[in-house]
Amino acid sequence: MLFNNFLCFAVSAIPLVSAMPLGNAPYHHHHHAGLNASNITVGVNVTNTTAFSKRDGGFPDGVYDCSSFPDDQNGVVRLDYLGFGGWSGVQKNDGKYGTASTCQDNTYCSYACKPGMSKTQWPSEQPDNGVSVGGLYCKNGKLYLTQKDNSNLCEDGKGTAYVKNTLSSNVAICRTDYPGTENMNIPTNIDGGSKQPLSDVDEDSYYNWGGKKTSAQYYVNKSGRSAEDVCVWGNEGDDYGNWAPMNFGSGYTDGKTWLSMSFNPLSSAKLDYNIRIKSDGGSLSGDCYYEDGSFHGSTADSSGCTVSVTGGNAYFELY
Repeated sequence: MLFNNFLCFAVSAIPLVSAMPLGNAPYHHHHHAGLNASNITVGVNVTNTTAFSKRDGGFPDGVYDCSSFPDDQNGVVRLDYLGFGGWSGVQKNDGKYGTASTCQDNTYCSYACKPGMSKTQWPSEQPDNGVSVGGLYCKNGKLYLTQKDNSNLCEDGKGTAYVKNTLSSNVAICRTDYPGTENMNIPTNIDGGSKQPLSDVDEDSYYNWGGKKTSAQYYVNKSGRSAEDVCVWGNEGDDYGNWAPMNFGSGYTDGKTWLSMSFNPLSSAKLDYNIRIKSDGGSLSGDCYYEDGSFHGSTADSSGCTVSVTGGNAYFELY
């Protein structure tokens, strides 16, 4: 089956590809926030995202000030370099959901989770125009859960997908903040000779839009670049951020893990390494690899390829 039967993109009028759907069914669609690149503020302070503290009991409603980022919560990652006070993005609750500069009254304040985890907070009532909204809600100077039945701000995925980097240099991949601004600023750094988990969300129980299942999408950058430098909004002609050469997708549904990779249709840049989808102890639905600038394998076409694995784990090997 051709790649396009597995995978479809929803591309907005702005230069950002939405979170990439996975699987072999047409229900996979993601929708776009109306994010304006000129509203993105990029700072220079970098916080170490490898150390995580834990707070027992989950997030308490109405206790944290909106000016206080909740980085004592299990799995939450502070992103100071974006310039939003640690938040991954802030959306105004004004019907247009544009970007605000700080977490303040009547805004949704979104946050990053460590690799392999996903945020749990978004309002159940979403806009009907394709915009997605996510994060905690700021009201009267205090932060409140938007999913009251889950006070843990980050949750693990199925734990069946990861990236293995056999290169000598690091590779930074950037997950879209979805639901939310859909900016590609949730970082995962894979050092050379190491591996990191992907957020293989359980699509049957995770966020859905209009009854459609959703998965995780990543923008894949060239080797040797820091997440702080490339998990930010770029400009036309750049080769990072929303202009990165490649997209990864990951998800879990119907008892299978799905991985996909494809060219970013906005970019003409090429990666400086090769990629193959492999499995630990599972059964792959087909062969899928990227080598010397093009896709190959039984599930590939000229744009990319998608593979499912039953049993065991699936992973992208960078070589």
